[in-house]
Amino acid sequence: MNSLERCLKVIHQEIPDRVPVIPQDAHVAAHLAGLDHIEYANDVDKRAAAIVEQRERFDFDGSIIGGDTVCLAEAVGVEVEYSKEASPRWKSGCLDDYNDIDSLRLPDPVKDGRLPVWVDTVRKVFEEIGDEYLVVGRADQGAFSLASMMRGMEDFMMDLAMAASDETSKEGIHKLLQYCNDCQFEFIKALKAAGAHVVTTGDSIAGPSVCSPSVYEEYCLPYEKQMVDRCNQIGIPYSIHICGYCEPILTQWMETRAPIWEIDHKTEFAKARETTRGKVTIIGNLDTSGVMFSGTPEMVLEEAERIINACRPDCGLILSSGCLLAGSTPVENMQALSDAARKYGQY
Repeated sequence: MNSLERCLKVIHQEIPDRVPVIPQDAHVAAHLAGLDHIEYANDVDKRAAAIVEQRERFDFDGSIIGGDTVCLAEAVGVEVEYSKEASPRWKSGCLDDYNDIDSLRLPDPVKDGRLPVWVDTVRKVFEEIGDEYLVVGRADQGAFSLASMMRGMEDFMMDLAMAASDETSKEGIHKLLQYCNDCQFEFIKALKAAGAHVVTTGDSIAGPSVCSPSVYEEYCLPYEKQMVDRCNQIGIPYSIHICGYCEPILTQWMETRAPIWEIDHKTEFAKARETTRGKVTIIGNLDTSGVMFSGTPEMVLEEAERIINACRPDCGLILSSGCLLAGSTPVENMQALSDAARKYGQY
């Protein structure tokens, strides 16, 4: 059984020969390849080579291709800051008035911003390893998170507060969220055409660490459900990543019918497994800081074993970090994560 077959079995809730392992390691790949963040963000050839080399170095079962959270935002007009020392980041929004939404066009993944860089990277990685290893294309931010970038976080949170008593404000927010979902779907279709076996979204601020479960239910859940349906229609599994503590929305999250979740370490793995068993594959969820970055290989092995054992007798797990790893995460810990799947993940 090769890595691709192993991962697809897990995604389809079948039992593989062992647990697959694919960390969120874009920054580690860039760091070990000697690339600064501007090079990694913009150079397709260097980026793809770093990803392929990273997978081979640690014998991972595939690659999650992403690296920052503003690629799609930049393509729709958000201003982004670049530096060699840190990944591209949000600088300022681009939507001052909800009445302007009707004049917005959908981004073109072939030519707008850095969307072509991400799509072409997926294509190159797929051509190199896609017949044996899982290629996961990050479709950047989900509708709720993208909308917050377009408006600016403070303004968007004020909009949400006003919408509680103003139907016009609520309608504007939903109109923006639908636009954002349509933008992401254009990106997803391009990633699938480039060879991605799975697409994944980050709806980072949708969880209880930032928003209440009621906000999630009204403004996030409908658009995540819609995207799951859309991805089902074009035949590609859709994964949802929400940062932070998510236990209060696990039942709601199940309503998305997403086949894959990426959960952060702040959500207790056993609780998430109890909710999702037999229905959802989890990618996660080792602590990126306390274990993977500042811990020891022994700590990585111990935590990975705990997560793997919480799944038995089923699988439904792709062993991974809970979120994006720091570039200088020790290579010994990266290797320990890979080793853990082989040491403890046999079926």
